[in-house]
Amino acid sequence: MAKIKKSKNKKAGVKKTTKTKPKPKTKSKAISKPKTKSAAKPKAIKKPTAKKKVITKSKTVKKVTTKSSKPKTTKKAPVKSKPISKAKTTKKAAIPAKKKPSIDEIKAIVKRNSPIYFKPVGEEIETGEKKKIDAIIKALSQVSGGSLLVSGYTASANSPDVEKPLSVKRARKIQSLLSGLKNFKITVKGCGAPKGAHPDQTKAEKKLLRKAEIQVQSLK
Repeated sequence: MAKIKKSKNKKAGVKKTTKTKPKPKTKSKAISKPKTKSAAKPKAIKKPTAKKKVITKSKTVKKVTTKSSKPKTTKKAPVKSKPISKAKTTKKAAIPAKKKPSIDEIKAIVKRNSPIYFKPVGEEIETGEKKKIDAIIKALSQVSGGSLLVSGYTASANSPDVEKPLSVKRARKIQSLLSGLKNFKITVKGCGAPKGAHPDQTKAEKKLLRKAEIQVQSLK
């Protein structure tokens, strides 16, 4: 078989050149395969891009840390100042806020708020006189007990039969208003119209005669 190939070559020398040309073409196909391998290399280069994404995630972590730093505000410092204000209040509490008045002071309070004035007719007290009664009760409640004398008066009407009973009613009205006092003996007295009173007096003068006086007889 080898001899036959050589004879063919001698007869047609040009054919040899035509047959040898397609062979390198097949080799060039084999050379094109590595080109596909070189195309795979850029894919490996893309991996570092994924690592960059990881770096961006770490940046978000820094943002979270900045958010966590916000709660660490110094606004908590004013909270510490509150106990200081409490300490100041305790100092005030240590000082006695109220002192019990003496017996002489209580008598002075009762005298200052007496007499209690009444309206022209009946035993109804004038407006604003209830404050005097409250002040007397507050002062007398500082002691354990005692005795009081309430004397009622009226303006002159030239009628002792009317004036005397009305003065008693006015005294009893004050006695009922002082009934909240414990361990106190309250004596009532009707005096009628005082000496020197007469029907021709002015309204202002008569107003001063419609009254009930409160006197402290004893305190415990």
